[in-house]
Amino acid sequence: MPAYLPLHPLLLLLLLPAFSPSSLLTKAGWVDPDSPHSVQRTHSLRDPNLPSLRLVMSDEFNVAARTFADGHDPTWTAGDHSDDARTSVGKGALIYYNHSYASTTEEGHLKITTTSESTQWKGFNPFTQKYEIFEKEFRGAMVNSWNKFCFSGGVVEASLKLPGPSDVGGLWPAFWLMGNLGRATYEHSTNLMWPWSFDVCDRKKQEAQEISACDRTTHWDLQQNKGRGATEIDIMEAMSGKPHKVTKKGDLGVGVPYMSSTLQVSPGVEKNRPQAGKNFTEHQEEWTWYDGLRFGEKSKMNMYFYGTLLDKTQKDEPAGRSIHQVYQADAVSALTSLSATHWDDFHTYRLEWMPGPEGYLAWYLDGEMLYDVPASAFSNVTGAQIPVEPSYVILNTAVSTTWGFPETCPAGCACTCFDCAKPECQCGLPEGLCESLPASMLVDYVRIYQLEDDERHFLGCNHPKFPTRKFIQAHRWRYQRCKQKDYHDDNVRGRVFLHFQLPGRFPASLVAALSTLGAVLIGAVLVWGRAREREEEEERRREEETQE
Repeated sequence: MPAYLPLHPLLLLLLLPAFSPSSLLTKAGWVDPDSPHSVQRTHSLRDPNLPSLRLVMSDEFNVAARTFADGHDPTWTAGDHSDDARTSVGKGALIYYNHSYASTTEEGHLKITTTSESTQWKGFNPFTQKYEIFEKEFRGAMVNSWNKFCFSGGVVEASLKLPGPSDVGGLWPAFWLMGNLGRATYEHSTNLMWPWSFDVCDRKKQEAQEISACDRTTHWDLQQNKGRGATEIDIMEAMSGKPHKVTKKGDLGVGVPYMSSTLQVSPGVEKNRPQAGKNFTEHQEEWTWYDGLRFGEKSKMNMYFYGTLLDKTQKDEPAGRSIHQVYQADAVSALTSLSATHWDDFHTYRLEWMPGPEGYLAWYLDGEMLYDVPASAFSNVTGAQIPVEPSYVILNTAVSTTWGFPETCPAGCACTCFDCAKPECQCGLPEGLCESLPASMLVDYVRIYQLEDDERHFLGCNHPKFPTRKFIQAHRWRYQRCKQKDYHDDNVRGRVFLHFQLPGRFPASLVAALSTLGAVLIGAVLVWGRAREREEEEERRREEETQE
């Protein structure tokens, strides 16, 4: 049976020459050798005239007991950190992400578990300038490929079984993509970066977009006059709860439970915006929104959320913005009705992504079209574009008072705590949430396909046209937590997935020779890479000393 082994290149250097003539042939890459032959190619559901797309990355999660702490996996990391996302009115995340809540099962699934266990830790509060005890009421996991595996364009799909009962609210399972210049939930890395997808020089917006098309500098390998950002495409965010359609903001048109499919994008519409809870199509003369959006039979415009104003820094906000850096982010989003089967069984969530001025985003569920956003929708409104950034994959279940919790605080409840272990803190929680935990989202597979010989599709987190490595290194404090040694784990420095299989009809002498040659080449690359890293680190130190 094929097996994955996370091996450090130095260990590989020692092992490969020692293999006997009947030794195993090695292959390395992003495609899981457990992926069946039948899934090596796919065809576009949106554009049947496109050539077939080739499988370029997959994970079938067939090997049990994989773990995803720093240094454990070449593709995925499950970090240990608090989710600090929250709104200007104080609503926000209640979860602490812990790597031990993500693993693979004997049945061949990635399992992401959420519990009602609280987490306390001591951290530095920049507002009081003191170390304090912080607490989050729930635990879970966020598994992502940030700064390891990235891609731009193609087809990405995952087979998922959603966590918990479909009729109990409070869990926020998600399958999404983010541009590598931003690290999800690390707010210093996404400030003035998220979710910019704008490559036009607009002096009025320049200060709000950190890497603007107005910039002529080429620091950190960035290209002149090229706007960049931490783009976000939400393939699936599921809302569970007791079936209903009407909220305090009106009739959503789609009943709970549902999922949202969203492009988060800046710049957004600044004037005459549609009002939350109102269908913009009823007020075309008054409101400005995007034309050309297409919806499937079970999908409707997401009238509940049209986007976020990133205003001047709030009192306790960790990342700063001046009055000149205020900007609008739009949520170009659709809601699709779901049913209990999406929580009881596996279903396939798919995104077709074509970057560029003629591009599009198209969402599918079990092969059925949900939502379609063409690039032309933005050209005459804001000038934004379909994302082109090298992006990484994220799978997580969040818990937040903004998602599936009571919209208004129940009478007689302070809603200042949300701890299942404390009776006085349970009144503000969704009914049945505490009893439903622990609950797990199961992932059967993740697969990504791209066109061959098409420059619109590429792999890599540090593509020559879209570099990220030096920018991240130069601003590494934005991508790490307090007291964390660095922003990346050991895998970023070269650990690989190897699949071993019998050499079959290959001559034993050839296998041995290839093994030895492979070891020498990997060793040489490793030595060169480490030397280059030391040179760059020394260069950065000299630059910092010069600036001081």
